[in-house]
Parts: sequence; structure tokens; C-alpha cells
Amino acid sequence: MKIIEYRILMPLTLEENLIGQIWSFSEISRENTGGGEGVEILVNSLFDLPLDSNGSLIHSKLPEYEDYDSQVNGSKKSKKDGKKDERSKSLERSDLAIMGSQSHLHQSKTFNGILNSDMSSEVANFNHDMTKYGQYTHKLYKIASKLPWFVRKLLPKDSTLIHEKSWNMYPNVKTVLTNEYFKSNIRIELDTITREVKNGKFENNVHNLTQEQLEKREIVLIDIAEKLSSDSSNEDPSTFSSKKTGRGPLVPGEWYKKHQPLICCYKLVTAEIKLFGLQTKCENYLKTMYKQLFAIFHRQVFCWIDKWHGMTLEEVRKIEYELAKELLAKIDKGELSKNQLVNE
Repeated sequence: MKIIEYRILMPLTLEENLIGQIWSFSEISRENTGGGEGVEILVNSLFDLPLDSNGSLIHSKLPEYEDYDSQVNGSKKSKKDGKKDERSKSLERSDLAIMGSQSHLHQSKTFNGILNSDMSSEVANFNHDMTKYGQYTHKLYKIASKLPWFVRKLLPKDSTLIHEKSWNMYPNVKTVLTNEYFKSNIRIELDTITREVKNGKFENNVHNLTQEQLEKREIVLIDIAEKLSSDSSNEDPSTFSSKKTGRGPLVPGEWYKKHQPLICCYKLVTAEIKLFGLQTKCENYLKTMYKQLFAIFHRQVFCWIDKWHGMTLEEVRKIEYELAKELLAKIDKGELSKNQLVNE
């Protein structure tokens, strides 16, 4: 098991960060969808937060959540059946219609833009009480051309789909990435907790890891003002100055020492990889990939601040709702995006 905690400092408030991330993800999804690849949003629904008597989240009771042990010891299918299931999840949506009506998901509060052609009056309000409800999404990533060569070599052409299930309970978010072909041999979990930085200090164990997990944990600090040599994007916080907020440029290694507001996104990546002879290679690839993805995305969130700052949460939720239909219509058109998960 590989455990890496990425710590990303952002010159934003907690609310600004949520709005900026939703808006920026929508923008990036559009840019990277087309030519048969991209993002397909299968489910986007609300659920009741599963809380214990102390108000703490019970992760095992999250809708559609299956922990690693359950995935390993659950029902086993042949690789042939796995490939059939994966194709059906991409092409047929009858199972998703059933999922959306399950008791733990609120059909009346669904944001699902694929299944519902008409927006009911109950969905018209895109805001919700985040102290009571979480947001569950199931996305399908068609990114065959962007996978590393050693993964493409192992996977049949019709088995390169990545399933992402995410439970947004902001400022906490849990995400699970799986592939039907590899099943329990590859499973990646991301646990994100976003907190205000107080007294200029990080929280050492914000994820409440055990002593054994802490001994395995590797910490990677990401300064968004420092440009990676592999970053070919045009967004550069070290030269950008926001006209709306007056924030920036950010001096690498210095800006966060006295900046207000200031938050930290603690992203814990836990990877279970059981591929004989390829475990170390896959783990090294993931470490590089996530550092690049997190750095570039958060640089873009800040440099695009004048595009989304001033929008309400309800406004960006509406964009998010409409995105599902937009991406579905776009995914098989145009050309493949030239962006890569990792730029060597």
C-alpha cells in the first residue's frame, strides 16, 4: 500500500475554494472531452450525511461505497464478464435510473443531467444544506490515450475506462477510482480535507491516521507559485494579478507566509496495487501524476479567479448540472485533447 499526503496551499477562503473548484472542473472537463475520450457524468445526486451520535461521518454507510476488503471478498466475476459489465455501464443507463431512485439518494434533489431531460421545479434550486446533505457523483473517464504505455499494454482496448465515485461532503471529500478489468488489483482512494491555516502551521494528522499509516505516509508540499518543468499551461500565479480581488502575483516560497485568506487542501492518496512486477512502477507513476495534476489544477483555479469570483454556489451548481448533457453530446465529436496525465 502506498500512502501519500499532498498539501496544497491556496490564497482563498473555504467558500471561494468550493466555487472555484466546481467552475474550474467544468472548464477543464470541456477542454479534455472530444474525439471519443473525456468525462461522462453518470450520476449526480444528493444523499443524507451518515453521521454517528457524535456528528462524525460513517464512511461505511456512504451510498454505493464499497471498501477495499468488500471489493476483494465480494462477488467475483470472470474477466469476460467484467468487460461486458464495463461496456454496459458506458452504453446503457437503465441501471443508473434504478440507482437514482434508491432510498439513500434523493431523486427529488438529483442534479443528474443525463437521465432527466426536463428540470422539475424541485431541482430548480441548485443550492442545498451542506450540513445535512452530501453530493454523490459517478463519473466515467475515457482516457485510453493518456494512460501510461505499460498500462495500455496490459489492458484490452475496450477495458480502459476508469470509474470515479465521489462523495462531496465539503470541506471533506472521498473519492474512489477503479477499473473493471483490474478489479481489486488496482484501487485508489483520495481523501481530501480542506482547512483554514491558522498561525501559519499545518495540521500534522488531519486524516486521523493510525501510527502504522503515519509511518508509511509520505508528505508532498505543493506551492502553486512554483511552476513544474512539465507544466505547459499558460496559467502562472507568480505573474498573475487578479483585478477583482487584488491578489497576486505570488512569490514562490514566500507568498503564503503572511497571506490572508489562506487555506490548505490536504489530499491523502492511498493506492492498493497488486500487479506482479509493476507495483513499484505504478506507484512511482501515480506519485508523479498526482503531483502534476494537483499543481496544475490549483494553479488554474487561482489564475481563473476573475472568471468565477463573485458567482454564487447556486450559479456554479447550475453549470455543473448542465455539464453532464454537454459532455455527453461532445465526447464523440471533434479531436482528442493533447493534454497528458503526466508530461515526461
